[in-house]
Amino acid sequence: MKRKQAFTLVELLVVICIVTLLAGLIVPQMERARARARTMSCANNLRQIGMAATLYASEHNGDFPTIEPWPTSPIYTSSTSNAVTLSGAFKDYGITDLNLRCLTDVMGTNYYKKEGSSYCWCPMASGQKLTSPKVAWLGGDGTSSSGDEIKVTLSNLLMAYDYDAIHMSAYNVLYADGHVASPVSISQ
Repeated sequence: MKRKQAFTLVELLVVICIVTLLAGLIVPQMERARARARTMSCANNLRQIGMAATLYASEHNGDFPTIEPWPTSPIYTSSTSNAVTLSGAFKDYGITDLNLRCLTDVMGTNYYKKEGSSYCWCPMASGQKLTSPKVAWLGGDGTSSSGDEIKVTLSNLLMAYDYDAIHMSAYNVLYADGHVASPVSISQ
């Protein structure tokens, strides 16, 4: 009478250990890949906001909108500033709530819930001309020191960015020419 060939207990334990070891090596790599995918999704959202800003400017004499960077703590308090939120400025240009929400932000700090967007609009971009942006040098009191302005290229004019360094301890940054730097580390 022939006996059936079967695995011994030791052989099964060795196989289980090998599978567990391989899983332990693969899981961190998968999490890094997911984090990178969330970073790219966020960068795509910023690119869409950049396209909407360019469309807005082309319909408003070349001017970018004045957008409130911190809607819960407004910096534009004058009734003449006409400051709006990101969604208010670009809803007519295809920007939806999905474009204003970064998955990494929602899983963490959740500025989307607090501010209505995961992205902060840079006050330096508010009201800038699409064709000839300028930056004024400010004195210590926060006012223009002597009216000195320098022209900047669109590729150097910061428009929007993550509120916090949430992408592998870095930011996604949108520039006025529409390119997104991802991720950008800002040293303190």
